[in-house]
Amino acid sequence: EHLGSVSLRHVAEGPELLPPLPEVLRGAEEPGKGDVLADAEARKREADLETKTLDSRVLGYALFEHAQGRGVATEACAGLLEGYAAAIEAWRASPRGSGDGGKTLFYVEGGVDVENPGSQRVLGKLGFRTVGMKVQAEKAWLNGGWRGPGWWITGKYM
Repeated sequence: EHLGSVSLRHVAEGPELLPPLPEVLRGAEEPGKGDVLADAEARKREADLETKTLDSRVLGYALFEHAQGRGVATEACAGLLEGYAAAIEAWRASPRGSGDGGKTLFYVEGGVDVENPGSQRVLGKLGFRTVGMKVQAEKAWLNGGWRGPGWWITGKYM
């Protein structure tokens, strides 16, 4: 039975909002709380990540209504992230990865609608933390409808 889909896609141009360093992001708020990212904080994040290579992915998931509320999204996304973590570990053990000197940070981002507490809980269970509020004039298709003008951007280092 097709319940929906999950995906992890590479983003060549980088994340929607730059995350703070891993140790700072660990202490950030859970999804469902947040604010617009201040210019000063954005500049600090740029400076902190200047010497790093950010390998960025975006986590996406959508379930049909009959599959929602049963833990399916959490389980499917957890499996996908476990597979990605294994690929990262294999890369780190390779000659190219071991010669990296820890410069590459593997980061996964997810956007969540302010009106979708179920998705906020999924991201929280997966260990994602709030990076900031993304505000733009254009609405985005989230949770089965056009939402906006803002949504929380969450993230997790792998």
